[in-house]
Amino acid sequence: MTTRRTPTQRYASYAIATLLICAALFGLLYNAGSLFAAFQGAFDESPDIAQLPHFFTAFYVMSAICIFCYISIIVASVGLCLGSATCARLLAMLLLFEVLYFFAIGAMWTLPNVGRGIGAATGIANGGLMAQFILLMPIWIPIAFAFLGLYRQNPVFAADGTLTSTPSPDGGEPNDATARRSRVF
Repeated sequence: MTTRRTPTQRYASYAIATLLICAALFGLLYNAGSLFAAFQGAFDESPDIAQLPHFFTAFYVMSAICIFCYISIIVASVGLCLGSATCARLLAMLLLFEVLYFFAIGAMWTLPNVGRGIGAATGIANGGLMAQFILLMPIWIPIAFAFLGLYRQNPVFAADGTLTSTPSPDGGEPNDATARRSRVF
């Protein structure tokens, strides 16, 4: 469901979505380059990588997870530009997932049999996430969304179109179950 937003909310969501899309495109470009190198056999030439257990499995799984995150961020960022509060929540959850994923990968380095292979694949497969982490996006974007009120599904506007501070009693939700089911975003 798209919501009517103030100009500040609208322009801030455009700016944040643009940053997220740029970071996701950088990540896709990075992963495309590393996957292309893997398919061309660049990793086969290194004798050290050949000795690492489960390097290629870890590399391909981590690359797939990262590519899924990048594509999801691009789609949700477009939805954010269109005014979807659900996409703002989805973006915050995706950023939280990326942080948890990164810590989980780091914890898997300690596994006795596969830890070295996972550790070596981490830098190659997850390098595209660094643009988001260097810009500290997982920290400030959810805070900015909350500060700007982008998580609110139904912001309340007065009759003249200005945002009011007190919500209406019904919260703007449809009373009919059919209307709730047919609602998009």
